[in-house]
Amino acid sequence: MKLMTISLVLAGLCAPVALFAEEGPDMNITVDYVNKYIFRGMDLLADDKPAVQPSLTLTSNGLLLSIWTSMGLSDRETYKEADEIDLIGEYSAAFTDWMTYTFGAIAFINPNIPVTFSELYAGIALEAPLNPSLMYYYEYTHGNNGFLEFGVAHTHSLMRSVSVTATANMGYDNGLMVEDPAISHVDIALIPSFSAQNYELYGQFHYVIVPDKDVGINDEDEFWFGIGLSANFTLVR
Repeated sequence: MKLMTISLVLAGLCAPVALFAEEGPDMNITVDYVNKYIFRGMDLLADDKPAVQPSLTLTSNGLLLSIWTSMGLSDRETYKEADEIDLIGEYSAAFTDWMTYTFGAIAFINPNIPVTFSELYAGIALEAPLNPSLMYYYEYTHGNNGFLEFGVAHTHSLMRSVSVTATANMGYDNGLMVEDPAISHVDIALIPSFSAQNYELYGQFHYVIVPDKDVGINDEDEFWFGIGLSANFTLVR
């Protein structure tokens, strides 16, 4: 099944080339530095090690194709097994004037082990105060488990090129990374950004609360930060 998901994502990366060439997709290149790699409340690089996380994303007509990577920056012999390559295929569209739906697939690949697990996901986002969203992730390669995440976000423009976004997300793990279902984490973040033409420089400051320290997600709350640079281009025929 995991090979099927990888094949589907790779097919998605290749099949829409003609569509992209016709429409002219948008391309985003991003490089992030984070002082910790916290994912769904878990510290994936033990002992609070930093990572660099580049990504490449193409979008066109609601279709998104992305390659996201992560590599630990210290003690490579110990932490190279946590290196990660994610292949993502996603489609989003407006269901109504105030609701957008999304569905997709993602393959998580650890190339140095190697280990792969895959998820299918779907969700909705509302055009409403605080922009609430709800996403469900179904991981079927290692036990048919799920993960539910609810989020809110608000962006405030400070001036023409400067803004700050406040977000809050809560995850509910239905046996994906824990034995018993539990709230995995609450992530509260501030993301200031500065944009100039096709480029954006931003920071991110997260405080992650793990409500139950005994379920195996994390035995402590986490504060982490990062800085990133993003470039956006429109490809033409």
